[in-house]
Amino acid sequence: MRATGIGFILFMVSAALAGELKPPRVFGAGSFPFGVAVGDFNEDGKLDLAVANSNLLSQQTSSLGVFLGNGDGTLQPMAAYQVGRTPRAVVAGDFNGDGHLDLAVANQDGFVSVLLGDGHGNFQNAVNFAAGASPLSIAAGDFNGDHVLDLAVANFVEKAAAGQVTVLIGNGDGTFRPPVQYAAGVVPQAITVGDIDGDGRPDLVVANDGYGNIPGKVGVLLGQGDGTFGAMQEYGAGVNPFSIALGDFNGDGSLDVVVTDETQLRVEVLLNDGKGGFKPAVAYPTGQNPFSVAVGDVNGDGALDLVVANMADGTVSVLLGTGKGTFQTGTAYSAGLEVATSVSPQAVALGDFNGDGHPDVAVANATLPRGTVGLLINTGSAALLVSPTVLSYVSTQVGTSSTPATVTLRNNSKVSLPIGGIGVAGMDRSDFLESDTCASSLAAHATCSISITFHPEQKGERSAVLAIGDGAPDSPQKVLLIGSGQ
Repeated sequence: MRATGIGFILFMVSAALAGELKPPRVFGAGSFPFGVAVGDFNEDGKLDLAVANSNLLSQQTSSLGVFLGNGDGTLQPMAAYQVGRTPRAVVAGDFNGDGHLDLAVANQDGFVSVLLGDGHGNFQNAVNFAAGASPLSIAAGDFNGDHVLDLAVANFVEKAAAGQVTVLIGNGDGTFRPPVQYAAGVVPQAITVGDIDGDGRPDLVVANDGYGNIPGKVGVLLGQGDGTFGAMQEYGAGVNPFSIALGDFNGDGSLDVVVTDETQLRVEVLLNDGKGGFKPAVAYPTGQNPFSVAVGDVNGDGALDLVVANMADGTVSVLLGTGKGTFQTGTAYSAGLEVATSVSPQAVALGDFNGDGHPDVAVANATLPRGTVGLLINTGSAALLVSPTVLSYVSTQVGTSSTPATVTLRNNSKVSLPIGGIGVAGMDRSDFLESDTCASSLAAHATCSISITFHPEQKGERSAVLAIGDGAPDSPQKVLLIGSGQ
């Protein structure tokens, strides 16, 4: 993790027309969860979650954490499994062909830990396989066409040198052949698998961070179909690509790429040129220090959207796709309202955790001293749209007032909604002054606004929650307020 100073800026975003996310439900995890994977581990038709508790910046024990889902948007307490030192990423797949999901974990100590599942939500003790120097990311795919899952990891070597990609071919019984390594770019942070050139063979796509030494790159290793890969081809991807995901963003049948540009506060989207390469990257703003990105249709319009975990401001950004390869301005959601000053989202994944047909958001938060997992439930189409759901203010002198920020309410339903009980709650509520233009009801498709001014009474970080009572099913609505008194 790169150490980064956290500043406060006024962060205004537009509302989505659908696919609104409820405030997070938070569940205790292990020390500094860094990676997350989704799957039905106990085969009950309800999605479960696995996190790599990396133990970064802490003296607690690293582990793999497994949360079984209840099917209603809640999770059972975490079961911990021993893996290698500093686990950074986890992927689910059936590695021994018994029909049950297993887990593979990339550990920064140079090994991949494989934990075989029994289909009841339990996993055997980890078996470790050498996987090159400092594995940071892991992906699974059938690289040689034998219908057995193989593994690929991105290896960090050192800041000034080219990294590596390590491939482990599966034997079909949960074990793997000796690792084979391929040259990669500088500081490969993340890896994923997909057919980039449309030849029916899986390729490897890598986010090469560069770590400030050179501009960031997306690296592509084209698969030969026999378990081997060609030399890496690189494409410009901003400054510090940190996470990577694939999807067909413009509906042309070819896989496109998105990476988080961590220090530049944006994502970079590279559309496939249809020839196995990519067009120049296009940037879209996110929150502060985007660490992870996931792809899915959040608002159900048939176009892929982007969901980003912003490490430095404790938020998740949702950028709705147009279906033409472009994305709308992001909407920010808190990743953990109850611990607003210490939330540090590290990884994000999508899955339907309450069985309503809408993809929800799971985020691994590196809160200290113990990490958490947050579930942000997707309402599908919200009756009352609130924009933004996070307000961050510039540092403000104690006893003075910031420029007012506005929260807009829009009635997205066909009937009038009652509005009431608007107010600021929380320990620092007196630092945030509220006024509004909202009447006791809001007509169909009408809007009203709430003005919030930051007026710190003490120095240091200050936070509160704007609560909005209304007649919508998911009432009350909440907006996170963050500022710093100087």
